[in-house]
Amino acid sequence: MAITGDSVGFEAAKSGSAADVVTSESLPDRVPDTARLAKICEAAANDIVVLIGEGDLPAIMVNALHGAFGPVTVIREQKQPTAMMIKRRMKLLGPVATIGQVGFGLLLKLIHRRSEARKSEIIAEKGMDPTLDPARVTVHNVESVNAATCKDLLQRLAPRVVVVVR
Repeated sequence: MAITGDSVGFEAAKSGSAADVVTSESLPDRVPDTARLAKICEAAANDIVVLIGEGDLPAIMVNALHGAFGPVTVIREQKQPTAMMIKRRMKLLGPVATIGQVGFGLLLKLIHRRSEARKSEIIAEKGMDPTLDPARVTVHNVESVNAATCKDLLQRLAPRVVVVVR
């Protein structure tokens, strides 16, 4: 039996028949046991660590995770100067790939500007909170998620789950 769709092509060993195909639409709905998940995450505030950058959407995700699972710890990467980022990528990836990434970044800025009003509407409509409340969430600011200080912090916290939201 081959399972396709959301299961990323997992093939079960029950049947070698190509006719037995299960799609994500034919699978039964599974509702997560949030009470069980909440108990798993209750043990310590550092069980869930969220790596984020600046912006509304990472803060919304952190608030949603906090609401669903309780305490979370946030490691927030500070925005790096564009010139420094371009220089590092030129060294690592070369000029062609870097120019492509810079061009794509400029396109994204245009798209974000045009969609800002709609994004604000959706945030208000759904009652989302785009700010991090330091009283509810522990936030550690780091220069870069690739820096030794961030790696040391992750080792010290020893989380069970790390979520990356960019």
